[in-house]
Amino acid sequence: MPKSYKRGALYSSGLSFVAKGIAFAQQLCIAYFCGINTTTDIYFYLINLTFLVGGMIQMVTSSILIPRSMELRTNHGAISEMKFLNAFILLVITFGIALLIILGIAGKNFMDLITRFDSAEIVSNLQIFYLFLPVTLLFSLNSVFAEIFVSYKYFTAPVWLNVALNTAIILSTILLYQLFGGFSMMIGALILEIIAVIIMICCLKRTIQWQFFIFDFKLLRSSYHSMGGLMLNQCFVIFISTFPFYLLSQYQVGSVTIVNYAAKLVQAPFALLQQLSIVMQVKLNELNAQSKIKELGQLTKKMSGYIFAIALVIAIGVFLLRVPLVTILYGLGKLPEEALQQIITVIAISILALPFMSFGQVWAKLYFTKQKIKRYIYAMVSANIISCIVYYFLIRDYLITGYAIAFVVAETVTALELWYFIRKYNNAS
Repeated sequence: MPKSYKRGALYSSGLSFVAKGIAFAQQLCIAYFCGINTTTDIYFYLINLTFLVGGMIQMVTSSILIPRSMELRTNHGAISEMKFLNAFILLVITFGIALLIILGIAGKNFMDLITRFDSAEIVSNLQIFYLFLPVTLLFSLNSVFAEIFVSYKYFTAPVWLNVALNTAIILSTILLYQLFGGFSMMIGALILEIIAVIIMICCLKRTIQWQFFIFDFKLLRSSYHSMGGLMLNQCFVIFISTFPFYLLSQYQVGSVTIVNYAAKLVQAPFALLQQLSIVMQVKLNELNAQSKIKELGQLTKKMSGYIFAIALVIAIGVFLLRVPLVTILYGLGKLPEEALQQIITVIAISILALPFMSFGQVWAKLYFTKQKIKRYIYAMVSANIISCIVYYFLIRDYLITGYAIAFVVAETVTALELWYFIRKYNNAS
């Protein structure tokens, strides 16, 4: 990669490491102040849903819209790019507000539909749901803005957004917990997302001279099919991702919280490696625009090997150090000994998925660069069906431990299918 990409990868990955440290500090803060209870279960259930919905919008933006917008910028100028992306932003705002109103009216009925928490607990924690709705819309908008910055080689924009969000949740938990209890985390998230939207708009206008009031839905029309297919697939991914928590929410109080605390130790190194693949996709988009097809495959193969090896070393380290890590990090929180042991068990099993998660993430970028969205969807649908079945039976029979085993199986199957189908396509062509 050129030096600018290497610097971008190193800097953004380093910042991502700091960001994940802050994200993990957020988990420790919540554990210390709130411990494990139904309120934390509902909060983590909903905030993870926020990240999934925002991630769907971010994936559509980075994987379908940004490659097209970069072509428009190169061949037709920045104004065409702005019209194209502004049309999508307007769609996000319009549909987001409509859903916010509908789901806000549904309230408890919607929570009863998507979770299996006790009805009385849902009613007593309904404020978290009402805050979750605008947080999700604003987070999705900010994700689009951040990806626009990435396309202009401001690689750290998404990372700074996550740093700010996690910092806001920490501060709101410390400052507002005595007044609002478990609702304080979502209050902090809402305040931050409002501020972030304002900052993002100002920075886009100032650094890129972005014009927000020009639209051209005709330019967007050619992307509707790919967008619709990817969104449909991502809705299925959201279902699969929340399905384990849906199953766990009917069992012991704190199950969702325990799994979430353990998952953050796995996700922290994954996010660091994921940042490398995000930077790599910008380079892949440029190679694709220059019709350097051979270089595309070589770069992807090389990066997947490096990232798999790095992830394997990290996974071994976390596995060996899992007991002191959990004891030191979560020992000060309001967590019973049984919960600590369950977190240790989940980490010991689920960290084995890290190399495959990282490997699959790299190959997924090649699908998007080549705009092989249908092929990506076919691979993901079959993997997700397998995952859903595995989660159902293992959680039913082994509860939290079953979740960890199913997580490893699901991520491994997904990564191998993504690798196999794109390699098969390349060989065939």
